[in-house]
Amino acid sequence: MRLNPSLARTLRAIREFDGDEEFANAFNDSDTSPISWMPMDRLASDLDELEEAGMIRVLFSGDRLSRVYLTSSGRDYLPNRVHDVAMTVVKYLFQLLCGAAGGLVVWLLTSWLG
Repeated sequence: MRLNPSLARTLRAIREFDGDEEFANAFNDSDTSPISWMPMDRLASDLDELEEAGMIRVLFSGDRLSRVYLTSSGRDYLPNRVHDVAMTVVKYLFQLLCGAAGGLVVWLLTSWLG
């Protein structure tokens, strides 16, 4: 499953709060987000979307947030994402090298024959 960049950034920020009760207390007792750069309504929305994607598990005690845990998919997502990006870069560099080699062959043939 691929996350959009906004959700990936939220997942990266939540990693440090995995199972942290203080994060849940700050989420429940304050109007400001426990993550300084993220508005509270966006954090709540991202938590719902990440839970639907299977990246986190959100536990509630009554109507209050109790804890947020990363699932195995959530813990492995970011390292796997780096691997995917690296493999894409290698693929496009190989295509560029093949194109350059083909261009060089055509240039050599036209210079020798023309």
